Amino acid sequence: MLSDTDIRALVAQKAETPNLDYKAGFTWTQNNRDKKYELVRDLMAMANTKDGGRVVLGVRDGDFELIGLPDDIYTSLDPNNVVQMLHDVGAPKVKCTVSKPEVDGKRLVVLDVVEFGETPVICQTFAKGMDGKVILREGAIYIRTEAATSEEIKSPEEMRDLLNRALARRKEDLLQSIGRVLSGRPTVPSEDALQHYAPEVEGGHHFLKVAFGSELGSHGYWEVLAFPTNYETPRADLRRLREMVRKSAVSLRGWDYPYTVNADVRAFGQGVESANVFREYIEGYRLYQSGLFLWKGGYWEDLRGGRTADERRALDFVSLICSFTESMLFLSRLYGELAPDASVSVRISLQRCKDRALASFGRAPLFWNYVSSEDTIAQQETVQVAELQASYVDVAAKMVKHAFNVFNWLDVTDGVIATWQQKLLRKEL
Repeated sequence: MLSDTDIRALVAQKAETPNLDYKAGFTWTQNNRDKKYELVRDLMAMANTKDGGRVVLGVRDGDFELIGLPDDIYTSLDPNNVVQMLHDVGAPKVKCTVSKPEVDGKRLVVLDVVEFGETPVICQTFAKGMDGKVILREGAIYIRTEAATSEEIKSPEEMRDLLNRALARRKEDLLQSIGRVLSGRPTVPSEDALQHYAPEVEGGHHFLKVAFGSELGSHGYWEVLAFPTNYETPRADLRRLREMVRKSAVSLRGWDYPYTVNADVRAFGQGVESANVFREYIEGYRLYQSGLFLWKGGYWEDLRGGRTADERRALDFVSLICSFTESMLFLSRLYGELAPDASVSVRISLQRCKDRALASFGRAPLFWNYVSSEDTIAQQETVQVAELQASYVDVAAKMVKHAFNVFNWLDVTDGVIATWQQKLLRKEL
């Protein structure tokens, strides 16, 4: 279930995306039949969209202000009725969870949709609106567009993309089933490869330093550095490189990783880059044609003033699990396209962690004060791309556990980490 902080972060984006939609809300009555069908159409479209989607009811159209739902609307939106109508209209059944949180005294309804399993969702109902326009067409397949609208598939390119994702889902299931029996050791980067990557790493750091300016200040931040162990360039032209980032982006919590909604993705001489400094968001990356990817992002806990009860700087332990998992999922998608036969070196570091504590921010209880005595918590893994695709969850869990151990949470179990990872992947957060 989304925390209050998560919802505030979603609304603060002031933008809708293919994976995120806002509505002021309406009463779930027969008089609002058209609006009910329009909502169901959005949910089916999100189920056919990469990483699914989320609809938040209680946000004003136009300026995206959090206004909440009045009593009559809030009470009329029974989760069972919403899900039942969705199941009646689409096939196979869409996996949708409905929650009714209250944030800053304002009541909301949040609908979370999981991306389809093996088969895209097809509409099995015909419905016209009061104005005579078709809202739902039997046999239609709806998707979300880059303009954050729900439209019927009309072009061969859109259909190919959907079918490719369906095939990729089956491939992912197969890879996961054989992941534990994959043989062969990943190839570590040679000194020659590291020398070729060195100026790209330096250039990426310089770009982000200039882009962030003084905004990051003394705040803590994440850093992700990944590259194929064999140096080769160009692996893709600039246009295809930009498209790979878009297609590989992860949107399981309502915002993209890497985050590019409010920023331009620009080409430069050797790749593509993006930087975003917006309120409590500080995030940017560079992706080179060699496959080297460097990303940095400020801790939202610092940027929004999140502290423990004793005023220590903090990291949300659930968010930390999610961030490692999202990073590894993105890299598995990216290198599956860019360098499928390679091995990749991945280094994830948490910066400015000394005297920082793990916290739950009301999401789950923590019964001890887990504090880091290290300023930088870094670890590096070298893994075959095929294995990363099959086992990105396991690779992320290993990294998370090490980070928790450095925070002196030495008895954290694999089950705790796995539980929150699955909640993320099922869009239950």
